Amino acid sequence: MGEWLSGDYFGISPDTITIAKGLTSGYVPMGALILSPRMAEAIAESGMAFAHGLTYQGHPVGAAVALATLRVLDQGGIMQRTRDDIGPYFQRCLRERFDTHVLVGQVQGHGMVAALQFALDRETRQRFDNEGNVGMYVMRQALQAGLIVRPALARAVLAPPLICSHQEIDELVELLGMAVDTTARALKML
Repeated sequence: MGEWLSGDYFGISPDTITIAKGLTSGYVPMGALILSPRMAEAIAESGMAFAHGLTYQGHPVGAAVALATLRVLDQGGIMQRTRDDIGPYFQRCLRERFDTHVLVGQVQGHGMVAALQFALDRETRQRFDNEGNVGMYVMRQALQAGLIVRPALARAVLAPPLICSHQEIDELVELLGMAVDTTARALKML
């Protein structure tokens, strides 16, 4: 989304946040728990140990990879580019292509995270009785075209790499459009 944490993007301050894959880009296992000052102070004042961590706790390789990843995201300009350029471009392209599509009830998302919510009726957003089948059908059509999307009932969920180019976003939207059009034709909606 172009912010370090989604709470920052939406202007909320949760008491706890769990983070994992983003710390190392998924290259090595690493996870963390962030506590609000209120929670951290309450634990510290209790005088009790805050027992946490498991197999990879404090692992030097994980910590080194996390630091390198965070440095690239920050100093490499990826966060700023996601916030100011590629994230808004991705969202705009999806909405231009799918906001009025007969099969799409809603385009959801911010930054580089998005989903198409499929609906039997676009205006009322009426759900399909067999909505899991619809999402799977779109996923299969996209996969045949060379695009990986994650189905979630009658949704196609997308989270492309933060380093995508405009051209790659254009290709993603084109391939997804073909998959959604094919699905709409199979449902006799087009």
